[in-house]
Amino acid sequence: MGLKKILQAQIAGAIETPELKNLNLKNFDLKELEIPLRNYGFTQPRTKDDRGVKVPANYPCINYQCTLALQLASTWGMSHLKAAENILELLTYSSQPLIFQPQILPKGIINLAILDRSLADWLNQLIPWLLVSSTKQLAINQEINYFLLQSTHARCCSLIRLAKKEGLFLSSTKTPWLDAQGKWYLDSQSARKLLNQIVNVVDEFDTNPSFLSTENQQEISISTYKANPQLRHKWQKLGTEISLSWQEFDRFDRIFGEVCRNNLPLAQARLGLVTLTQAVLQKILEEYLGSIAPTEL
Repeated sequence: MGLKKILQAQIAGAIETPELKNLNLKNFDLKELEIPLRNYGFTQPRTKDDRGVKVPANYPCINYQCTLALQLASTWGMSHLKAAENILELLTYSSQPLIFQPQILPKGIINLAILDRSLADWLNQLIPWLLVSSTKQLAINQEINYFLLQSTHARCCSLIRLAKKEGLFLSSTKTPWLDAQGKWYLDSQSARKLLNQIVNVVDEFDTNPSFLSTENQQEISISTYKANPQLRHKWQKLGTEISLSWQEFDRFDRIFGEVCRNNLPLAQARLGLVTLTQAVLQKILEEYLGSIAPTEL
C-alpha cells in the first residue's frame, strides 16, 4: 500500500518500455537494480510560529526524490543530467497513467510530486486497509507503556466518537480531501507535516514485517521485539513523531464549532487525518510494539 512501492513500480514499468531502444540506451537488469526514492514530503521553509499558516494552493503535499539517474549514468555512458533527461522522457511517454509529476533537479536528481487527485484516492484506499489490518488476534504485552502514543490514539478515538455523534463522520472511503477546484482542504503547515509523516510510516509498513506477519514464513514474535531494543526504539520513535505532529495539528486545525458550521468539508477532511493518525498508531502499538491501543484513558 505504500506510495514508495507504487512509485518504484511505475518507474520500473516506464524504463522497461520499448521506447528504451529508441533512445539508444544500453539495457540493464532491472531486477538487480534498486530504484532509490526518498520522501521529502512538504519541504517549504517554516518557522516555529507559522505552523497553522496556510501553504500555497498549488504546492504539492508529498514529494519524493529519485537518484536513479546517478546509478544509470555510467551504464548508459553519459552524464547524470543526461541520464535524468532520458528517464524523464521515458516517464513522459509511459503508457500507464502516472501518479506523479516528474521534474529534473540539479545534479540529475528527479523530483516526483504526487498528483493531488492520486494522493486523495490513495488515502481513501489506505484507511480501510489500515483498519482491516488491525483486527487480527493479538497477544498483547503490557510490560512496557507507551503513554504518548497511547494517549494520542485515545484522543483520536474520542474525536471520532464525537464526530459520529454529531453526524460529521463520513465513510472512510469518502473523505473530501479536495474541493471542487481540486485544491487540498488540508492547507496548513501542521496538517501537511502530519500527512507526510503518515506516508513515511506506511512506506515503513511495506518494508518491515510486524511480529504478526507470516509472509515468507518470517513470523516475528513479541518476545523478539522485546529482546531487540533497536526495533522497539525505531517504532517508538516513529510513533512519537506522529503523536507530536498530531498534537500540533490538533492545536491549530480545529474540527468542531465554527469550522464545521461554516465549512463542513474542511472539518471532514481534518477528521480524515485524525482517522489516519488513529489507524497508524493502532498498528504501531499493537503490531510493532506489542502493546495496547486504548480507545479511552
